[in-house]
Amino acid sequence: MTKTDLVRAIAQERGLPTQHVAEIVDAALEGIIKGLEGGESVRLRGFGQFSLKRRLPRKGRSLTTGEAVVIPAKQVTAFKPGTEMQRRLEEVLDEDWVAALAPQTVKPKPKVATPDEKAKALRDILINIREIRDHTTFLWRKILGVKGDRGSFTCQIRKSTFFQVEDNMTWLQGKGFFKFSVGPGFDQNDDNVMQLRVYEISEQFNEHVGQIVSQK
Repeated sequence: MTKTDLVRAIAQERGLPTQHVAEIVDAALEGIIKGLEGGESVRLRGFGQFSLKRRLPRKGRSLTTGEAVVIPAKQVTAFKPGTEMQRRLEEVLDEDWVAALAPQTVKPKPKVATPDEKAKALRDILINIREIRDHTTFLWRKILGVKGDRGSFTCQIRKSTFFQVEDNMTWLQGKGFFKFSVGPGFDQNDDNVMQLRVYEISEQFNEHVGQIVSQK
């Protein structure tokens, strides 16, 4: 589930305008970030606690050259689920575990998507791709430059820019359209820049991108 999915679900459940819900969610997330920026832990009863932890310098490898590099120390965000969340998740996991162990005498038939389900799936794909286009022209140009099946590219990108499309990238990766990884930027003195590698970009993803371009 992405932030966009969360906003839609809340808006539908509560009967509220999507834009109104999006503003509230953004404000809540901004409050969490500001609390962490101030060096505070953010505790949400029943949900969990966000806190900062310092990661010591460690050895790594450059994604482009494969050479050994030293990844500098930095602060990372940690999350510890609350008691209520942990309890509910354990109940779901227990049910799934029991279902997985139960003998299956009849192999279930694969579900065939209805036309409405296929249309919704396509809408979700295009929405996530459009949001990448609308939030970062630089990354969109990189995507447009990919040709053929299993293409890839590597670029330097500001963290603030990447965080705007991270949910969309993660959602599309989960659908098998591509894979991506992030690492420290070339300039280790600039913590605001990171290296983004997108690879195994599928031909189907390129087709969806072309569909969006043709709709202009």
